[in-house]
Amino acid sequence: MAGSDYVRGDLLNLVVLMCYGLVGSNSDFFGRELFGVKTPYLWSRQSSDVTDLTSVQYNGQTCRAVYVDGLYRHGARYPLLKQINRMNELHRLLSGGNGIDPSVVDWVNAFKADKAAQLSALGQQEMVVLGERLGSRFQSLLSSEKDRINFYSSAKDRAKDSATYFQKGLGNTIGTNLSIPTTIDTLMLRFYDSCKLYNKIMDNEKTFEEYDKFLTGPEMTNVVTNVNNAVLRGHFNLTFEHVKIIQQICAFELAFFNTSDWCSYLSLADLEVIDYAGDIQSNKEGGYRHEITAQMSCPLLKHVLQQMDKVVTAQSDR
Repeated sequence: MAGSDYVRGDLLNLVVLMCYGLVGSNSDFFGRELFGVKTPYLWSRQSSDVTDLTSVQYNGQTCRAVYVDGLYRHGARYPLLKQINRMNELHRLLSGGNGIDPSVVDWVNAFKADKAAQLSALGQQEMVVLGERLGSRFQSLLSSEKDRINFYSSAKDRAKDSATYFQKGLGNTIGTNLSIPTTIDTLMLRFYDSCKLYNKIMDNEKTFEEYDKFLTGPEMTNVVTNVNNAVLRGHFNLTFEHVKIIQQICAFELAFFNTSDWCSYLSLADLEVIDYAGDIQSNKEGGYRHEITAQMSCPLLKHVLQQMDKVVTAQSDR
């Protein structure tokens, strides 16, 4: 299992409830996949959504799983430090204006700098549930191969912690307390960090031309106008970057606290446009546009295929 790239004690009850079904919320956006990578795992799949995949029927024959590999993003985390700072900057900017919604003025940022980018209680529980799901799907295989289970992670704390909690969940379902050291392999799991050519391409303004055009196009301009009208009651001072911060506060607070006043300044149509903009940006960063994107991910693919070859060879020799 590979881990890659939010937390308050009083959230624990909320987190546990979410594992067995979404709790109620006064937001129409709660539980909906509208926030890209900031959408909690538990909004997408519930712990009861499990199918046994250890054996399947194919062409009249029973096929039995002999190997399983999983690549997982880290669990829900606190905002990055730059995101926390931008939230505070936006709050100061709006609090100094006239005609601002009182809920904005009275808002207190619950995301503290010392927790920036760290795995949250929600993220911990998400990874436990994901580990339990994998264990339930391949229980007989993994129970008999405990000595051959390996965990890999990047050097990020949120990634290492995610691997630890995933391992805990896996152990819950295969009937043992796993204590397997996690191998840190940043080259394999965060290959983009050390790829100079990739970073050079990402620093080129032309790479994001289509994204920038969309941000100044009619759809996004309309979104910015809508949010200005909602927050500033007709004053047109916010930019797309401000709107993006509002969307981020909405996303993080919904995931953490089940509610967010900031979400009231966004409509479903607005969120869909913002999400689409994020898709454009992600496609430029990790899609098929650049050959280097595939090349630098080769170590990860090579590792997976080599492990599969070893298992197939061992099975053939039996």
